[in-house]
Amino acid sequence: MTVTDRRALGAGAFLGAGALLLLTDAGAGAQTPAPAQAPPATPAPATPPEPAPAATDTHYVGLTATGQLYHTIRHADGEWDRWGERDSPIAAEFVGAGCATTGADLHVVAVTAEGRLYHTVRHADGRWDRWGERERPSDDPFVAVTCAGSGDSLQVGGVTAEGRLYHTVRHADGRWDRWGRPSSPDAVRALASA
Repeated sequence: MTVTDRRALGAGAFLGAGALLLLTDAGAGAQTPAPAQAPPATPAPATPPEPAPAATDTHYVGLTATGQLYHTIRHADGEWDRWGERDSPIAAEFVGAGCATTGADLHVVAVTAEGRLYHTVRHADGRWDRWGERERPSDDPFVAVTCAGSGDSLQVGGVTAEGRLYHTVRHADGRWDRWGRPSSPDAVRALASA
């Protein structure tokens, strides 16, 4: 049997310059370099394959035509929770939303028809924090929002009616960074993050 698949050999099986160490069963553990190259170095022990990522729950948020925000969970076993309505702050109509996890918490950011940006957290035990408004960086209202978990911080991006892109970070202790304006194309209309 000749093994030439890089994954089967593991790290350290390649000798460099395109030479591949061939393992054959032509003699107990005989090792033959191919093609003729410098004598083979002692191959590193094969590294075990990385385990498959553990199946996890996936959170979804959705907006209705009337601006109501709903939340559900698709569990790792394929079962879905019922959609539940999340009360909006000050009877606001949401026009855009995004969600991301940091640790076991779900963060939801949402933009109202008036261009205000709100944030809340759903904790692992199912409790929701109150909505908190995040001040706008200018008088230009937000029209789109996105967020992504990054370690224990939440990265938040927003697009204004004038097409300006803004970014901020919410830290694990609840502090927010100031809004920044990363370079971006002109007249941005939508935004996504991962």
